[in-house]
Amino acid sequence: MKRLATAVMAAIMAILSATAFASHGSLSYTGAIEAQNEIALSAPFSGRVDAVNFKVGDVVNAGDVVAVMRTEKVYSPISGTVEAIFADVGYDATAVSSRYGGVLFIEPTNKYTLYVDDKYAYESVSAMYAHLGDTVYLKCVTDGSHVGTGRITAIDDDGVYTVETTAGEFYPGEAVRVYNRERKYDVDRIGRGTIIVSTPETVSAEGYIVNRFVEVGDTVEKGQLIMETVTDLPSYEEYTGTEIISPVSGIVTQVLVSEADSVSSQGVVAYICPMEDMGVEIELTEEELAEVGVGTQLELVFEQVPGELRLTGEITGISYIPQSILESSTSSQSADAAEAETDDTVYYKAYVDFPATDGLRLGMTATVYRIN
Repeated sequence: MKRLATAVMAAIMAILSATAFASHGSLSYTGAIEAQNEIALSAPFSGRVDAVNFKVGDVVNAGDVVAVMRTEKVYSPISGTVEAIFADVGYDATAVSSRYGGVLFIEPTNKYTLYVDDKYAYESVSAMYAHLGDTVYLKCVTDGSHVGTGRITAIDDDGVYTVETTAGEFYPGEAVRVYNRERKYDVDRIGRGTIIVSTPETVSAEGYIVNRFVEVGDTVEKGQLIMETVTDLPSYEEYTGTEIISPVSGIVTQVLVSEADSVSSQGVVAYICPMEDMGVEIELTEEELAEVGVGTQLELVFEQVPGELRLTGEITGISYIPQSILESSTSSQSADAAEAETDDTVYYKAYVDFPATDGLRLGMTATVYRIN
């Protein structure tokens, strides 16, 4: 009984195998996955590339940032309060700076400046020396009612100190004694100067403003980012940001730029083959064209994929030019090599479309069978 069951199972397997072979028919081909279409990713404006996040052969998802363009950063040169702004986002900062002298103006936190002459210093050892960055103490000459503090920001070779006030109120042109100690004794006096009202700091920029981070009345610190510009921007309505984003999921087939490269507006930085635009290319003889055509159903077998992936595909196009002519237009082979070829068979390239599936890569080999 056991031997009979084994024989029956063997017969069934043989029948199934024969049926499977028959379903493929007598036509089979070998082809490779090729990119049937590529989408170009372009720079949104002229400038330099700040980062490239993918390389050739990487898989990207729709929405991934493939590359980032660099903007020119404009920082506040001083600490203070934004007093006036003459350019908004989208403006040509170069033109605005030329017309108004700057894009915006900042009132310094240090409202007053004075140039302190050390010839008015007290003749004592403690008053003989001052250092860049020292905190100093101020008192008006008239009646001592106006007091404040400051910081030495420069010292020249003639013994003149530049002092910017950090606290206190004074009159423009008011004479002020300067001390190196808060008690303000005569022995602490390092010089005398005249109050000058600090002028607003001018901030200029070049290019088109794409981001501005301050408004009139805002306080800013020295070195704070206040705006970003780009070299070329036909109109602000066309500005989509610095990120170059893939609109599709697919495979990176070309990357044409590197970090810090210059690129023109709408210059191509990379190409993506969408997953759904991968197809297998096979070659058909002219005799086979009588048996298959556009719309013919085929089975594709990918043995490299774990578990041997099988998919159903369809011929979506067949070249009208023989493969030999296509190759001769691009081939660099020698005349001797060409004469050595004895195969006179004419082949036509056919394109087989199939559903996108994880695990497939460009260049993978597929065995293709006709489905009866």
